[in-house]
Amino acid sequence: MVTGGGCMVAVTRRPALSVTLQQLCRANVLAAATLLTHTSPERTRADLAADLSRNLDVWPMLQLGAFGVQGELLGVATGVMDTWELRVGWLLDLVVAERVRGLGVGSLLLDGQLGSLAALGVERVRGGLAPALLSSLPFLERRGFRAIQHLTAFSGRGLDATEEVLITEATL
Repeated sequence: MVTGGGCMVAVTRRPALSVTLQQLCRANVLAAATLLTHTSPERTRADLAADLSRNLDVWPMLQLGAFGVQGELLGVATGVMDTWELRVGWLLDLVVAERVRGLGVGSLLLDGQLGSLAALGVERVRGGLAPALLSSLPFLERRGFRAIQHLTAFSGRGLDATEEVLITEATL
């Protein structure tokens, strides 16, 4: 992991893939919102872009993109700091383009997100999994997350107000 120009950048090389991790910027918002529709299909791309833009204003170092050698966006991780509990950060979204899943892009994004949260003094990281995303739980468990709570979703993040969400947490 290196820093330069105010942006955190990590590069990983695999035989079939070279990926650069960097903070998202305004120019990437629509492409990132398109990827985010895979984890939030009930939300519009415009709505997701608006949320991401707001998060970029407040927590730019927690909005990360994984880019291929030709500059194409391969994955996105978004996050925020908790407004109620000090030392808690939230992993809002982690999504990888279908064509590069299983090649380490998700791990690279999660490592970057956890590193950024640690740099902000976070001690615990939480994430919420809607029922449609529970298949990602084993990946998170391998990375130290554990299920801590089931909540009925609050509307506003594109979830039905009656949908149950699994809250996960990892200690940094």
